[in-house]
Amino acid sequence: GDSTMAPYERVEVEGDKGIRLSGKRWRASDDAARAVGFLLPAVVLVHQWPKLGGNAQLMEGLAGALSQRGYDCFTFDLRGVRRSTGWSTWTLRDEVQDVVAVVEHAVGSTDKDVFLVGTSAGAPVAGSALDSHERVVGAYLLGYPWGLWASVMFSWHYARLRATRKPVMMAMGDRDEFTSVAQFNRKIKELQGLVRTHIWPGYNHFEVEMSPFDEPVAGMVHGFISELHTLGMLSPETCVGPPRGVDGEAAAGEDGSA
Repeated sequence: GDSTMAPYERVEVEGDKGIRLSGKRWRASDDAARAVGFLLPAVVLVHQWPKLGGNAQLMEGLAGALSQRGYDCFTFDLRGVRRSTGWSTWTLRDEVQDVVAVVEHAVGSTDKDVFLVGTSAGAPVAGSALDSHERVVGAYLLGYPWGLWASVMFSWHYARLRATRKPVMMAMGDRDEFTSVAQFNRKIKELQGLVRTHIWPGYNHFEVEMSPFDEPVAGMVHGFISELHTLGMLSPETCVGPPRGVDGEAAAGEDGSA
């Protein structure tokens, strides 16, 4: 195997209605965690659309890269995927409860707050879970599908993301098949809390999910979490920023700089 991959242990989490969620805990590199100088949150990663073959294995490279940076990470299969019981839904509404169950498990087993990472259709699920558990302090959402086709499926999730005031970072490739850069920038302006953005020129929706992006994405997640720490927003009590005004608008610049 790849020696750079962090060791993991299998976990089983009980979700709502007795659903059993199958997952893995990726243990933080102690040296990396100590070197950071502040307590890092645990990270719960939410995988892509089950109906298109999404499963937790697709998130393991990123979980490994984050654990090397000092994060305790949790990957898991949403309901009805591989070894997780229950049935997946088209709109992924019920799946938000799966994320909440894994967040609860992460808090209980690490005694840390939790940061969410969601990819593709996992991004709306993670976004909807932001306000579903008080220990969640923010999210990184990659390839959030905003386009017309996606809006039929995910409009319920859009409303939840627009309602939260917890900090989010949103990233996409500028050749995304589901969302145009114009749609992305328009939707970003509707969000309430601290927002950071990143757009990769020349990449499509699926390319930014692939393993060459695990390291850059892990670095970006760590950079955002470090910024939240610097801003004094990396705790359940402080992560909900004031409603966005002019400063918030400026925060959603094309390149993510404020």
